[in-house]
Amino acid sequence: MHCTKNSYDEMIRIGRFNQYHNLLDIGCGTCSDLLRVEKRYGIKMFGFDKNREVIESVQKLRPDLLVKIADAEEQNYPDKMFDGIIIKQVLSEVNNQREVLYLASCTLRSKGLIFLSDFYLKEEDKKQIKSAKELSEQAELDIIINGNCETRKLKRPSKYCVGRAFIKSDLLRLIDQAGLQVVQWEDAQDWIEAGSLNEYEGYCFVILRKKTTI
Repeated sequence: MHCTKNSYDEMIRIGRFNQYHNLLDIGCGTCSDLLRVEKRYGIKMFGFDKNREVIESVQKLRPDLLVKIADAEEQNYPDKMFDGIIIKQVLSEVNNQREVLYLASCTLRSKGLIFLSDFYLKEEDKKQIKSAKELSEQAELDIIINGNCETRKLKRPSKYCVGRAFIKSDLLRLIDQAGLQVVQWEDAQDWIEAGSLNEYEGYCFVILRKKTTI
């Protein structure tokens, strides 16, 4: 039986956010979650997605929404703008995952939080991981030799993932390299949004904040 928790409600609850906070949805897609947050909590979130057709369609219906067409690897919001940022099932789908986390951390206020929900390997097979990394290396080499502006934008195998699932140690390394630290890691595989998982997959809801400096 699936529980009723979801990333957006948990973000609002844990962050104690209201309409006076700036919140960002990275990879907002059809904006269905963003609209639900507005309806349920009265909070107008910022959001962006690289799917031009989807965003333009939403903008025609709701020109007042704070959404735009942008790529997660090239987001250009001002530094320290947001109190909360959600990255739901997006980080595993981009090529430059380190850059996405770094840019998100730049736009986060000093006491802000990032809410990351994505797939990870619950059971790690060394041979499977080795094969995935070799596939990623080959894809990167192919881009260098044969790539152009368009092919570089296509999704490539990630050296941090097996399929869509992060290798947990590599995800934690990415988080650290982006200047962030884990506040909470929750196993969320029974949440409805996790969908159907393979036997070796898990689903996590992770709360991040900027590293404290002395």
